[in-house]
Amino acid sequence: MKIKKITKNSYLDALFKLMLFSAIIHILIIIFYSISNLNIAKLNFLDMIGVSLLFPFIENYVFFIIIGTGIMVLLYILFFLDSEN
Repeated sequence: MKIKKITKNSYLDALFKLMLFSAIIHILIIIFYSISNLNIAKLNFLDMIGVSLLFPFIENYVFFIIIGTGIMVLLYILFFLDSEN
């Protein structure tokens, strides 16, 4: 299976693919954990990227779950618009 190159530099390309693969596995584990423990708060984007390690008080507040979801949707839209160009 040939995966499309992300960048022309082979070392950076391998690093980016490793990071992407690791992130996908990380998200799948979080989804599985959330479903098996009925804990939707773990799907919070701020928790996924580790912000809650720095600020533990944001982990279970609905406000921060909504903010995290909003940031995730905004980033998706920005990346999508950038990929169309």
